[in-house]
Order: sequence, then C-alpha cells, then structure tokens
Amino acid sequence: MLLASMAMIGPALGRVTEFPALAGAAPSAPSNTWVQILVVVLAFGLPLSLVAHDLITARRLHRATVWGVLAFFVVEIGTRMVAGTAVGRALWNALK
Repeated sequence: MLLASMAMIGPALGRVTEFPALAGAAPSAPSNTWVQILVVVLAFGLPLSLVAHDLITARRLHRATVWGVLAFFVVEIGTRMVAGTAVGRALWNALK
C-alpha cells in the first residue's frame, strides 16, 4: 500500500517542474534542470526510505519490500526511458 502511494506521487512531482516560478520564469528561481533532479531524487528517495525503515526497525529487509522496491524502480526507470523516445511521444499523443 505504501509503495502504491509512492507511485502515485510521481506524476504530481513531475507537474512541479511546470510551475512558472520553478521553471526559470522568475529571476531568482532555480533552473528547470535542478528542479527535475530534485523531483527524481524525491521520487527515488521515497522507496529507499522504506528500505531504511525496514533495516532500522526489523534489522532486515522484508521480502515484500525487496520485490516491491525492485518493481517500483523497474517501472520508474522504464517509463523514463520510454518517455523520451518517438514511441513514448506517439503513445502520449494517442492518449491525449
């Protein structure tokens, strides 16, 4: 349940990069690249916090945590790899 909630946060974090103040429209705003890096760090840091929780509280990783975090990373990395390709753009345009 927790990993599913973390997966739903990803698209919301992605929309943060579109805010005008964060996209570089304001003179004192960080560049869009740094905002995107922050979003990726947060998206991947959340499942890693679950790993840290298991290690601190139970002193071992639960099997569900291992498989869930691995699946989370495969899906996240896979979608980021496909999103920048022509196939990803075509899929996006077909879904609009």
